[in-house]
Amino acid sequence: MTRILKRLGLLALALALAAPSAFAQGCPMCRENAAALPAEGQQAMNLGILLLVVPPLLFLGACIVTLVRYARADAGSQGPSLPRVTVTSPVRQP
Repeated sequence: MTRILKRLGLLALALALAAPSAFAQGCPMCRENAAALPAEGQQAMNLGILLLVVPPLLFLGACIVTLVRYARADAGSQGPSLPRVTVTSPVRQP
């Protein structure tokens, strides 16, 4: 399970480092138009943005829960046992 958590941590770090380029995508015209809206329009726009964020977050949460459950189930099972093989070094005769 720790291996999966390490991989998730590395993925989160990579996404966090890639985020500044995503912030640069903001459209100045959109910002000006949103600022020019009345208070009700701004609230509606904020609500719309929040509603667009919810499905990806739910999907991400479901993926994380599935991975954690899979890791716990995998850690509890012993799996098929493999035969033990011992390797000996050849003995040199003087």
